[in-house]
Amino acid sequence: MPSLLGASAFTPLAACVRSALLLVIFCALNFLTNPLPAYSNFVSDRLKTLFINHMAS
Repeated sequence: MPSLLGASAFTPLAACVRSALLLVIFCALNFLTNPLPAYSNFVSDRLKTLFINHMAS
C-alpha cells in the first residue's frame, strides 16, 4: 500500500484518513499548548487555516 502522501493521496479513503490525522494533531496541540495562550492561539489559527485549506482542496 502506498504511503498517504504518495500516489494514494487522492483517494477518498486517504483524504479521510489525512483529515482525521490533522484533526487529532490539532486537538493534541491545543491540549498541549493550553498553558501558553498566545502560542496556543497562534498554533490553533495556523492549524485551522491549514485544515480549512486542506478540506477545500
